[in-house]
Amino acid sequence: MKPSNPSGVRRLVAFIGVCLIFAAIGLMAGGAHSQRWRGKNITRTDLGNGCSSKLVEIDSDGDGLADSHFGKIYRGSNLVVAYTWERKTGKAARSYYHSDREILCEGDEDGDGFWETMILLDQHHMPAEVFHRLRNGSVRPASTNTIARLRRTYSFGNKYVAPFIEAIKDSSPASKQADQDVDK
Repeated sequence: MKPSNPSGVRRLVAFIGVCLIFAAIGLMAGGAHSQRWRGKNITRTDLGNGCSSKLVEIDSDGDGLADSHFGKIYRGSNLVVAYTWERKTGKAARSYYHSDREILCEGDEDGDGFWETMILLDQHHMPAEVFHRLRNGSVRPASTNTIARLRRTYSFGNKYVAPFIEAIKDSSPASKQADQDVDK
């Protein structure tokens, strides 16, 4: 198999870093929208078959269009999918859950609507395998170097970013309320 493209690996690692930051912004933004954001819309939908969704759209510049959105899909009370999207770049990420644990995430790294990357997570929320989806629908395993770089990125996120997000969420009554709103 051909070695991984170094610039592609850098883009993938940067994408994961952006997803971590994007998740932090989404968690922080939810409760403080009246101070930081011009508008927030929350939509709940019954999807049938015991499933429901919740979508939070944020208009940060007041132009009437959602600049980002964060959504969750539930089967009963169990989270099964979470997703995020950013209008400016079109970049998006989705995470799939089983038994309250994220097991797979995928990303549209260039905002073209095609989900190029899939990351299978282990029980410690670390990349176990990484796959690149090709336009013909097939998938190819990423290089060992790509997985190692992603593990370092996730390790940093798990060690430094996640506690920071939790500290922010725990420190603000508005953030606590937002967390409750999103999880209702």
